[in-house]
Amino acid sequence: MSQPMRNFRLDDDRWNSFRQECDRRGTTSSSAIVQFVEWFSIGGEVPAAEKSSPLNDRISAIEHQIGEILQTLSKTSSQNRLQRASKESSVRLDVQDGDKPLCPVCESSAIRREGRGKLRRDGSRSQRYFCRDCSKLWTIG
Repeated sequence: MSQPMRNFRLDDDRWNSFRQECDRRGTTSSSAIVQFVEWFSIGGEVPAAEKSSPLNDRISAIEHQIGEILQTLSKTSSQNRLQRASKESSVRLDVQDGDKPLCPVCESSAIRREGRGKLRRDGSRSQRYFCRDCSKLWTIG
């Protein structure tokens, strides 16, 4: 009874080394592979893969870099949350969001606040504004 041929991928160096070892032991490569399949099929254990190989070393390096990036992102995220909380709890100017001033140049109401304002040494605050129509930037306070 004829058995079908099976194909698998293996680099030339390993295949040549395997064939030389089979020759040294007085067997053929086909016979050795069939013996391995029979042994493995009845519960034979294969030794763990090499821990150090160029691919495993590269994977380890990438995993290490990803870990460092995640730590940096975590720290940055925490700092950003603290900064947002600080901004939200800071003292506001007398001019509120609904009370934006008119532009001193074109008297437009298309105004945007720039930043969260500065707290001066005397306790007063100043706020910068930007006119979307004429691109004028000015400070109040």
